[in-house]
Amino acid sequence: MLRNFFQRDADDKTLEITRTGKIRDHVANQVFALPKSWGTTCRTIKTHTTPYTIEIVKGENMTAAGVWKEHSERGKALLAVLGDEPAQRRILGPNYSEVIAQICERNTKRPGDDDEEHLGSPAKRARVARD
Repeated sequence: MLRNFFQRDADDKTLEITRTGKIRDHVANQVFALPKSWGTTCRTIKTHTTPYTIEIVKGENMTAAGVWKEHSERGKALLAVLGDEPAQRRILGPNYSEVIAQICERNTKRPGDDDEEHLGSPAKRARVARD
């Protein structure tokens, strides 16, 4: 059960298990045995009826947003190695705007830059270019 939860899509952040106390305790012990660096948390949700529910939440580094943030920080560090904005534009050439947009989540197009936005994603632009 836990293995499937951790191997599922990174957007799937929470797992709730409604079972008897013995099973909840077993699952909680498995979660508490995980490395602290995973950032996984576990709590019992008590209701007016039994069995109670145990809620397991993946750590931020295991979710899509957390993974994106980590990769974005690495990308920003690599950009800094390339130098200032003019140097980055020169090195990355026509890919500069897309790279910055992916890493920094911002639009960097200047007036007069080639406007390919009407074509959509890079994959779609590649398909259009082949045709």
